[in-house]
Amino acid sequence: MASEDDMVYLEMAGLSVDGDAEGEDGLVFGIDDGVLDQDDLSLCLVGRFLTSRPINFNAMEHTLAALWQPFEQVSVRREEGDRYVFQFYHSVDVQRVLDMHPCTFNNHLLVLEKLEGFSHSSEVPLTHVPFWIQVHGLPSGFFSERVVTRIGNELGFFMESDPYNFMGPRRAYVRLRYKHDLSAPIHKSLRMRKSDGAWFTATFAYERAPSFCFICGLFDHTEKFCRELLKFGNAPVVRKFGPELRANHRRPQSLSSRWLKGGGGEQSIQGQSSFNSGNSTDSGLNPPPNAGVYNDHDMERGQEDLDVGEDQAMGLGVGVTIVDPKRRRI
Repeated sequence: MASEDDMVYLEMAGLSVDGDAEGEDGLVFGIDDGVLDQDDLSLCLVGRFLTSRPINFNAMEHTLAALWQPFEQVSVRREEGDRYVFQFYHSVDVQRVLDMHPCTFNNHLLVLEKLEGFSHSSEVPLTHVPFWIQVHGLPSGFFSERVVTRIGNELGFFMESDPYNFMGPRRAYVRLRYKHDLSAPIHKSLRMRKSDGAWFTATFAYERAPSFCFICGLFDHTEKFCRELLKFGNAPVVRKFGPELRANHRRPQSLSSRWLKGGGGEQSIQGQSSFNSGNSTDSGLNPPPNAGVYNDHDMERGQEDLDVGEDQAMGLGVGVTIVDPKRRRI
């Protein structure tokens, strides 16, 4: 039997080759050896698309690179479980992409999170997406940051509000950004109560909303593939949601590979992308088309209750403009 002195132990730059109990050799890494992956995890984002359809990888990476336009380019690789790792090379690019999120490819929503803090992309929970929404129908006394924050936390997790919400003449709506749980349907309205006990309904319009099901309101499929259709059979289909929840749209831009690491030349890509700009300064004073026209029946469906006390009015003024889906000013 070999003694301990006969065991081979070689250590080089924090690595060691050591014999185990069964006599087999292997590499041993110390916890504090400073062993790093090739990627800087703080500059990596993990994403997946909410679709069961195959994604054209070449079209997707060129489309998103042209959309994000990173200063130091980006590399994309496919991982198991229909996940993708987006490797950036500067923190400014990472933050800008997160501020622009959510985005879509061919109208499929991209769920995106940081890889930092996880050892593998499969461990990253991809269950929430941030949305910028417009809140319409707030009466006088409810145009305040406290009300906006409470609405955002009621819908999901409040992230931020438009700093121009309460500057200048009073607008017809306020903007806020919140993190939406993808297991929950899209929110169409919220019942709120004034301090005198009177109830009213605030309605929502999602800026650059991706595809969602008009029957159940989920983002991972469209109406054609909704399992709720099985309940209706030959009966008329009841749609609780509609296109009025979309605030506006953006046309796709020309694509180039110069933002892709290792890419080159112009590409002819059959893919479209859109994003929800995190720059709050581009919001106008007038509500966009498709901001939503609701009848009494719409107000009664899918509503949620929130008891909010009346706040001191801020930025009150005249000249509120209402725009209908046909772009006619009233």
